[in-house]
Amino acid sequence: MSKKKCTHCGYNFKPTNESEKICEICKVQLRDDSSGHKVEFDVKYLGSLEIKGKMLLFPEKVVFEAKEVYIKDRKMEFVLSKIKDVRFSTEKEISALRVFLLGATLGTLFKKKHNTITVDYEDEFGIIHHPIFEGDDMETAIKELDEIRKNYKKGIS
Repeated sequence: MSKKKCTHCGYNFKPTNESEKICEICKVQLRDDSSGHKVEFDVKYLGSLEIKGKMLLFPEKVVFEAKEVYIKDRKMEFVLSKIKDVRFSTEKEISALRVFLLGATLGTLFKKKHNTITVDYEDEFGIIHHPIFEGDDMETAIKELDEIRKNYKKGIS
């Protein structure tokens, strides 16, 4: 059976039958999460401004959509082919830096639990960017993103 284009996200996928119109990842996203896969996460972008939004995982891209209406560019898209690395970090890594920057007393007073994902991606000019996203369910997000990246790499080769 030849590949089809997903009507939801535009990804080229190999359908299991002729009537199939959307890829597996979008099926998971559109139904009541019965498979255990999660593809939408509430996150906060930690850039020059902290922007609340959603991280959406698709078969060929990762999308951040801002919730705030006043943000001019409400959407960031990272095509999987341009993602170089994805890292998960926890409070222990961050608190050591905080103690170093603020000193032992202030560093321990302002101790918070943070789970973050850093996405290293290359833009169209060849510049590597490192946006950081914070959220409660980042461990699941990194697992899902790794799985999507593996499936994407298998599809290319």
